[in-house]
Amino acid sequence: MNKLPGAPGNADFVLDNFTVTDLGPTDERLACATLGLASQNGALEPGQPNKVTATFTNHEAKAAKGVEATLDVPEGWKAEPAGATSFDSVAPGEQAAASWNVTPPVDAPYQSYSLSAKTSYQVGGEDRSVGRDLLIRTLAPPPTKDTWVSDTDWVSAENGWGPVEKDMSNGEAGPGDGRPISIGGVDFAKGLGMHAPADVKYYVGGNCERLTAQVGVDDAQRTAGSVKFSVLADGKKVAESPVLKAADSAYELNADISGAKYVQLVVSDGGDGVGNDHASYGGAKWLCG
Repeated sequence: MNKLPGAPGNADFVLDNFTVTDLGPTDERLACATLGLASQNGALEPGQPNKVTATFTNHEAKAAKGVEATLDVPEGWKAEPAGATSFDSVAPGEQAAASWNVTPPVDAPYQSYSLSAKTSYQVGGEDRSVGRDLLIRTLAPPPTKDTWVSDTDWVSAENGWGPVEKDMSNGEAGPGDGRPISIGGVDFAKGLGMHAPADVKYYVGGNCERLTAQVGVDDAQRTAGSVKFSVLADGKKVAESPVLKAADSAYELNADISGAKYVQLVVSDGGDGVGNDHASYGGAKWLCG
């Protein structure tokens, strides 16, 4: 067992109530390496190439030689290398990343699938390998008519405190512990409850023209909190609010998302830190078709 570089000097490692079982002798040497596996967009678009990357990190005391990365995908899918997948040598503490363009069938059902990556290498002439599985969804079908944002599934969601909530404000650390969305004394039955910093990404497939919402610090915070809202269409900012504080009324956000495949709903702090920054997208709606 090796301590990773950069670990705190006073870091403790504790094992409690564990059992050691003798499985007998083996000729296989365990790998001292890690393998990460991630998709560029967090979910996979059927019928289109999606970049998936396996990142190998060498924690061995010596260089890893003859590093070879492979990726297994479900039957009927395609995985084509998007760059190098083999490397002559990876020094101790260094990384090597192999990428593939993964294409699910255009009619792949909306569900979760398993991708499996494996990296094989040699240290001192001995064969070793490390693997990683990734459970990932295909993209949810995009909206084709006017639809509440909270009635569509996101691709990914990041939130500064607890989970992003649908049709309720951000509460505490657990899911479903918010209250009805309210901004400036006005209640909203539909919307998203968030906390800065937050970023929720949706796939709309180019089907929608606008996103509308009433945004602001949720009334769960009566006197504190300051936030700014922004909307990104395929990575480009298309709408932004001023800094909004707890005493402010809801701000009308109207974003042109025409032709965009991906839309992100973002909340940032108002420049004074993220404490009490409970923010809501009240009545958020896709205008499509």
